[in-house]
Amino acid sequence: MIYLDNHTTTRLCKAAFEKLQEYQEDSVGTTLQWHQMGKESRNLKERYSPYIADFVGASLEEDSLVFYSSLSEAKYALIDTLRASGKTHYLTAPSEPFPVSISRTIPMNIDGKLDLEKLQAAISPKTALIAISWADPITGVIQPVEEIIEICKAWEIPLYVNASYILGKIPFSIQESNIDYLAFEGGMIHGPKSSAIMVAKKKQLPSSIKDIASFVALAVACQQANLFLDKMNVEIARLKHRLMTIAEPLFSKSPTLPNVVVIPFPGLWHERHLYFLDQKGVLATSAAVGVRLAGYKPDIANTSISFVLSRYTTEEEIEKVCGIITVKK
Repeated sequence: MIYLDNHTTTRLCKAAFEKLQEYQEDSVGTTLQWHQMGKESRNLKERYSPYIADFVGASLEEDSLVFYSSLSEAKYALIDTLRASGKTHYLTAPSEPFPVSISRTIPMNIDGKLDLEKLQAAISPKTALIAISWADPITGVIQPVEEIIEICKAWEIPLYVNASYILGKIPFSIQESNIDYLAFEGGMIHGPKSSAIMVAKKKQLPSSIKDIASFVALAVACQQANLFLDKMNVEIARLKHRLMTIAEPLFSKSPTLPNVVVIPFPGLWHERHLYFLDQKGVLATSAAVGVRLAGYKPDIANTSISFVLSRYTTEEEIEKVCGIITVKK
């Protein structure tokens, strides 16, 4: 099987798997327990937290680094934190919905970027949070985060950024940005699926860990992702560009991740095409929704496939894929 659906989930890296096995068997305590097992869990948290802090450029002294079982849990916790402001209006990117009753989706333009004029027009005195994904998981388009940060500063609105798809691919440090809340999922960086981190910059949030094994495995996955940063930007980017020779890709005029390419196949319905690819051992995903949200017509959106590579993708695999899906230009 050739797995090119790495923004749905990723394979667990060997180093993280070994730590998960080791501590699931021997460490069942939580950081809240007073006894010896709890002390061991607190020691493990102290030992491995720097791995995660280094990954996102956070300060363990100034920033809160909170472990969750999923990004959904992190979002609920953030909603509770923001409730004290009395504001109830959330502005969110299409790929980053929040579980609140009053929210508005920020539209995208034809380049796959968020429409910043419409974002500013949607802001009101009741806006509690602006929530975006730094890069779209389907299209790979990198959003203009710095410009959005300036909008948030001008309106004094906190910014939440899901960095799951950009971390391990683009160098980043939260200390060098004005992002208020940065989060990512372990399952997107070859870590455990039941793990997520939210970093609150220069804020103190309550933090305890019940699943210390998943925390340690996630920390090791962060360390590994840092080690493979250059490979993602050189070797995997080269393999992406090989795929781009098959047909004219979408969003080629926008900055995109080094591992994502969206290709339309005019006249070939995306579901039918994905079934064909699956039968050939190529596992990809539909880009129809993401392309449609960017304003493309149905004849383009409904024929578009997203191919998402990982650091485990090989040249042999990409050459095989190119042989399978070559289309007439």
